[in-house]
Amino acid sequence: MWHGICDDCTWASFLLFWSNSAHTDSLRKRKGNFEASLRYKGGNSNRKFDVYSFRFDWVTNFFQGVDIMLKRTFLMLAVLLAGSVSLLAQDTQVRTLVNGQKYKVKGVVVAKEDENTFVVRDNVGVDTRVVLVSNSSIRSNSFWGSGSRYPTTSIVRGLNLSVEGRGDGTGNLAATKIRFDKSDMEVAQSIDSRVSPAEDRITESEARLTQAEENAQRLSGQIDELTAISNAARGGAKAAQETADAAVAGVNATNQRISALDDFVVQSTATVNFRVNSAVLSPEAKSSLDQVAATALTMRGYVIE
Repeated sequence: MWHGICDDCTWASFLLFWSNSAHTDSLRKRKGNFEASLRYKGGNSNRKFDVYSFRFDWVTNFFQGVDIMLKRTFLMLAVLLAGSVSLLAQDTQVRTLVNGQKYKVKGVVVAKEDENTFVVRDNVGVDTRVVLVSNSSIRSNSFWGSGSRYPTTSIVRGLNLSVEGRGDGTGNLAATKIRFDKSDMEVAQSIDSRVSPAEDRITESEARLTQAEENAQRLSGQIDELTAISNAARGGAKAAQETADAAVAGVNATNQRISALDDFVVQSTATVNFRVNSAVLSPEAKSSLDQVAATALTMRGYVIE
């Protein structure tokens, strides 16, 4: 790479590149010292110094580009994760566009509803639903020409893009022109390929949890129903037991009455005196017998002896 300029320049430039390749600021600080050393060793050869300056600037610009790429990567990852969390936590309000009016939106894709519909959030946090139509142009930005054409599957969450179009009858943005940087698309697709499986697993876990809760509620209802049936059965058994006890008590009372048919209790007595050799009752005797008969009429199951 450096051969043909000078041996001293080749060795010095090689060391400078590999010892400071990760720190462009160090390259800038050492540029002055190296420039003086190069002029001292190279003498009046301006051509050799111009070649060095070009190489040095190329190396510096290269690492500046790497630094910008890393910053974009972290920014896209942060936006994608923030968008995923916000969409899971709450339903973000999507603005309604005027039918037929032109719009231009710049922002990050925070949701992909289907193959032809996605949501873009601008730098102030306003969400716009974008719908792809038959004449939608999806291309990458380019300094020369119109850029490469990409399919609709290239639009993923986390992609930083700009959309131009008109509002449709449903309040969405019918996109006619979509532009993005190729590097942004590659980074967004790389992040989405890692985030989407994790979100799918979370969604599956939530579905299982919901199913488990529904099963628990259904089992709880069945337990309540069984408890009510058990209580009713217990109440019926208690009533049957009371009926049986009453029947047993009646039978016992009947048995006692039957057993006591030949058992008599003296309620009253009367003494009747007859005269000698006479069977005629005296008035006093008749009165005593009448009193015994009157007492017997008020009783059941009596015997007069």
